Amino acid sequence: MEYLTHFKTLWNNSSSVFPKLDTAYSLLQKKVKEKQFEAFLRSINACLSDCEMGSSHPLFTHIRNFLKECLDYSDEQLNIILSDEMVDTTLHFVRKARQFDAELELEEIFQACRNVWIMNGLQYLLGQDIKLTPSVFAYSMLYPYTDNFVDDANISKDEKAAFAHRFYKRLDNQLVDPANHNEDKIFQLVGMIEKQWPRESYPKVYESLLAIHKAQTKSSDLLSESGELTQDEIFEICVEKGGCSVQADGYMILGDLNKEQKEFLYNYGAYLQILDDLQDVQDDTSQGLLTCFSATAKESVIDDYASKTFWLGKKILDSIENLSYNNKAVFLTLMKKSIELFVLESVVSANSLFSKKYVKSFTDYSPVRVSYLRRNQDVLGAYPKLIFKKIEKIALLQTDGVTVV
Repeated sequence: MEYLTHFKTLWNNSSSVFPKLDTAYSLLQKKVKEKQFEAFLRSINACLSDCEMGSSHPLFTHIRNFLKECLDYSDEQLNIILSDEMVDTTLHFVRKARQFDAELELEEIFQACRNVWIMNGLQYLLGQDIKLTPSVFAYSMLYPYTDNFVDDANISKDEKAAFAHRFYKRLDNQLVDPANHNEDKIFQLVGMIEKQWPRESYPKVYESLLAIHKAQTKSSDLLSESGELTQDEIFEICVEKGGCSVQADGYMILGDLNKEQKEFLYNYGAYLQILDDLQDVQDDTSQGLLTCFSATAKESVIDDYASKTFWLGKKILDSIENLSYNNKAVFLTLMKKSIELFVLESVVSANSLFSKKYVKSFTDYSPVRVSYLRRNQDVLGAYPKLIFKKIEKIALLQTDGVTVV
C-alpha cells in the first residue's frame, strides 16, 4: 500500500499541459520516412530465414536500420535494444517456449517475450548479465497462462476463483494437484523458480509472487460492467498489478531487493501498465475492459490523461537520475524515447477518443503523416507480430546449443 499511495500522489500531481516533445518533422521528412517504412516491410517479407543465424541474421540489420532511419533511435540506444545478448536471449526464449508447450499460440509467446525484454532491460540497469535464467523464463511464461485466463470474459467468476485458490496454494508451497493441462504447466513453471531461488533462502521471491497473484486476481473486477467501481478504484487495481509485476521481475533477477530497488521497480511497473492501458484504450473501450483511460473515454475525451501520462514518465525518469543504478544514462534516453513514441502512437491511432485540437497538436511530431497512418492502420498494427513470426522461424531453425543457466 505504501508504494501504491506514493505512485497515486505522483499521478495526481502530474501536469495535464500538452507534452513537450523533442522532434518535429516537415512534410518532406514525413514522406521520406514513409518510403523508408515501406522499404523496411518489403525487406522483412523478402528476408530468408535459412541464411545467417543469431544476431548476425539480416532481419536484425533491417530492424536496426528501420529504428534508426524511421524512428530516430541513436546508435547508443540500439546497442542496447539489439545487442548480441538481447537477440540471443530472445531466440533462446522462443525455442524454450516451444519446447515447453508446443500448443502455445505465437501471440502468447510474443506476450511472454515482451516481459523477457523488460527483464533484460532491468538486468542491464541492475548490472547483471543479460541472459535467460530459469526464473526469467518461468515468470515470463506464467502470464500468458494466468493473465489470459483471468481476462477471459467467457470464463465464469466461480471458475476463476477456483483456479485462483489452487494457484495461491501452489505459490504458498501447499500441496495441491493441478486440475488440468494448463495448471500443470503453471505449476511446472513455479517449480523452475523454486530450483533457482530455494524458498528457505529467498522467501521474498515468493512473497512477490503472492503479491502479483493477489493483484492479478483483483483485476478480474475490471471486466465488470456494473459500474460498481469508482475511478479511483479502477486506477488502483490497474497500477497495483503493474507495480507488483515488475517488483517480481526484480526478485526473479536478484533474489532479494533493497528499499530503493523496490520503490523504483514498483513505480516503473505501475507506469508501464499505464502506458500499456493508454496504448490499448481503443480495444479496451470496445471490449468493456475498465482502465483509467477506457472508463473516462465513455464519458469524455481523454486529452488530460494522455498528457498526465507523459509528464508522469518524466517524474519516473527523474527518480532514476537520483539512484545508483548501473548504465542509467543510456537507459534514461531509451526510456524517454519510448515514452514519447508510446504517447504519440496512442493518440494518433485512437484519435476518436481525443479532441481534434489535441490530435492536431501531435501531427507535427509524428514521423509520418497521420493520413498515412490511418490508411495503413491494419498493416502497421500487424507488423510487430510479422517480425516476431520471422524471429520464431530463425529461432527454431537454430540448434539450441545454449542451456538455461
